[in-house]
Amino acid sequence: MDGRPLAQFAREELCEPLGIRDFYLGIPDEVEPRVAPLRQDSLHLATSMQLNELGQRVMPPQVTSAAVVNRPDVRRASIAGGGGIMNARIIARHYAMLACGGALDGVRILSSERIDTVRTPRSIILDEVIGGPGRFGLGYALGGDPEQGGSGYGKDWG
Repeated sequence: MDGRPLAQFAREELCEPLGIRDFYLGIPDEVEPRVAPLRQDSLHLATSMQLNELGQRVMPPQVTSAAVVNRPDVRRASIAGGGGIMNARIIARHYAMLACGGALDGVRILSSERIDTVRTPRSIILDEVIGGPGRFGLGYALGGDPEQGGSGYGKDWG
């Protein structure tokens, strides 16, 4: 980083070159009416309350519940680890750029070498939070079939 706030860096270096206009790390007041509230049914809330001790520390319900993330002050905060507010098209463009080797619509954000670095498995661990195996690159869980190099997230690990 070069001293710019994270939200400004993300907007100028990642979003603007890709034509992304509706990604926010901290929404401005005028965007509030366009943001759909996060919904959390009682089953998911109950499940989050039953996390093991580590899960409670990583994803404490008093911080990650819908009641908290829907608060105006939280929506306006620039939270790097999970405060991005965007629509499905925006996140799809991000993943399309990654899937296309770091470029999208003729705009290169990352070199193909950097993409290879990002998606190279760094660790295969028992993910103590979700209770199953985890396979991680740099900044991303590597999903998919374990026999094809993925983590198997979403499968029954028995």
